[in-house]
Amino acid sequence: MSEFLLEVYGEEIPSSAQLLAEKELKVSFANFLKNEKIDFSLIETYSTPRRITVIINGLEKKVTESIKEIRGPSTSADNKALEGFVKSQGIKSKKLLFKKEKNGKEYFFFEKKIQQKPLFEIFQEEIFSILSSIKWKKSMRWSSFNEKWSRPIKSILCLLDKKIINFDYAGVKSDNFTYGNYHYFKKKIKCNDSKNYKKNLKNYFVILNKEERIKIIERELKKFCEKNKLNLNYDKELMSRVSDSVEWPNVFFGSFDEAFFNLPDFLLKTIISEKQDNFTFKKKNGNLSNFFSFVSNLELNKKKNLIFGNQNVLTARFKDAKFFIEEDNKTKFSQKAKKLSSIIFYNDLGTLLDRSKRIQQLCLKISEIIKLDISKNFENLLYSNVDLTTELVREYPSLQGLVGGFYAKLLGFDKEICDAFSYQYEFLNDNVENDLVLVLSISQKIDSIFGFFASEKKVSGSGDPFGIRRMVLSVINLLIHKKISLNFSLLFSVLINIYKNQNIKIKFDKSKVVEFLNKRIEILLLEKGFRPNLIKSCLQKEDFNPLSIYVKVGRFKEFIHSKEGEDFMKSYKRLESIISEKEIYKDIDKNLFQNIEEEKLHLDTLSLKEDYIKNSEVLNKKSFYKLSKSINNFLDNVMVNVSDTKIKTNRFSLLSDCKKTVNNFFNFSAL
Repeated sequence: MSEFLLEVYGEEIPSSAQLLAEKELKVSFANFLKNEKIDFSLIETYSTPRRITVIINGLEKKVTESIKEIRGPSTSADNKALEGFVKSQGIKSKKLLFKKEKNGKEYFFFEKKIQQKPLFEIFQEEIFSILSSIKWKKSMRWSSFNEKWSRPIKSILCLLDKKIINFDYAGVKSDNFTYGNYHYFKKKIKCNDSKNYKKNLKNYFVILNKEERIKIIERELKKFCEKNKLNLNYDKELMSRVSDSVEWPNVFFGSFDEAFFNLPDFLLKTIISEKQDNFTFKKKNGNLSNFFSFVSNLELNKKKNLIFGNQNVLTARFKDAKFFIEEDNKTKFSQKAKKLSSIIFYNDLGTLLDRSKRIQQLCLKISEIIKLDISKNFENLLYSNVDLTTELVREYPSLQGLVGGFYAKLLGFDKEICDAFSYQYEFLNDNVENDLVLVLSISQKIDSIFGFFASEKKVSGSGDPFGIRRMVLSVINLLIHKKISLNFSLLFSVLINIYKNQNIKIKFDKSKVVEFLNKRIEILLLEKGFRPNLIKSCLQKEDFNPLSIYVKVGRFKEFIHSKEGEDFMKSYKRLESIISEKEIYKDIDKNLFQNIEEEKLHLDTLSLKEDYIKNSEVLNKKSFYKLSKSINNFLDNVMVNVSDTKIKTNRFSLLSDCKKTVNNFFNFSAL
């Protein structure tokens, strides 16, 4: 069994590019091996800031032969043509030829043995195209070369069974050496296999495995917490990002002046973790500690200078933040709101001031639907987006909302609306107790969803660049968990009127948007274990109410698996088979009834209509059981396709009306 080893070494690669390269190379090599019918046991991919590595173990080494039929001239051709074919193919004897018919004509054929290329040659021919296939989000070219990589390449190590696979990429020739951690060792390190490669890297201060780097960082952070009676504010994304920034993690600890605790905790954490990629800690009482931690490739003997440098950077950023707050608070919210009129929301969808007014009106409508009194905070809801004009949000965009809530608190606003401003952009869970937070968060997201589709943007592929899929799922989950019944179609109609009153012309295809929303809730319900056809039977083309759909799916599932449900489905299928190609919706004339079965079916259908008007989400098993008996009695005793046209049409109308009525509850045809 053979082993393949590839390392591309170069200048520092960002964390996101490391993850992308690992993923794409793993897929590309797997596809390549599958296409070439080469067996393997394992593909390993690794990345550090300086290198991307691929190791493939258990490669099939044997060289096999295949047989290919070579077609020669037709059997009716002259001897000269046959002689030419024999000579060109190196056929030793005409006895090796055989005749075979193809497309109605007989030809001479020859079975030629094709020897498969050695594994080494196959890899040598494909590696260049595999490296070229990576779809970098940001890439570079250097010198006069056309090949791209995330950052300039310094060396390429490429071996198959200890032998160098020779190729050039972006002006770099493959070889059998790599480099250690450039902070410690700058000489070439020769390698002959993956075991030797990993050992050499570790000897020269490179930990190839990301998970191992994370464990080292976590171990040091844990020790510090135990020693100082602190808890780590663990951030999985930050840990991943930090571990991707080092090859040999050395963990350092520092502290900042407690005087900066006059800044809000969320701002301090953002500056420390988001801007500086440092870890924060909290005391046992939950308050933020003034300790911080950072990870570096640099040696521990440089500890003092590193900590001092980081403290200075944090101090400078804290002072800047304090200055931004002072500047921002020189203007009132009403003045900030006026500035929103100069900021465009989406193209052709007005300004952020227009959006703020729409959100304010949506909040009012939603509060009316869920019977919540927001009158004391209604006027201030206009200021939900004013923090977008502030210096602090310009510097720290991820803090929009939180900054608005913080400034509202400084101005003495009610706690309820301060919290609503702070958490309006969050993907809330069902633990939220502040109803105004729910109302503002839902309104903000509904307006964003509406605006996205009104701007005629499209959600395509697996990506979600505008966060629309995630936004929709968060609102759906929230409404279901909080048992809030909201019809999106109604809210869309409210928004259409608001846009009209704002003199903003829009194009909004409600049916397409509902189709998109239905797909999102379908995915959610599939994850909860509901059958696809059961879900589809509860979806509508024009209306979208997440809670209603969720409740209906649950009730429909219960009904379908009940004795009444099973009996009804049998009778429904009989009814549908009769009118599948001839549904007629004309007024039913009771004077044309000739049988008691017609009258009974009509009465039971009317009774079910009344049930639907009373509560469209409640399915009365007794009513459906009665109707199933009436359907069966009608179909057993009444001839539908009679010669009298009026009676025939009336009976088809009766059956069609029955089908339409039951499908108001659920789309039984989807089952």
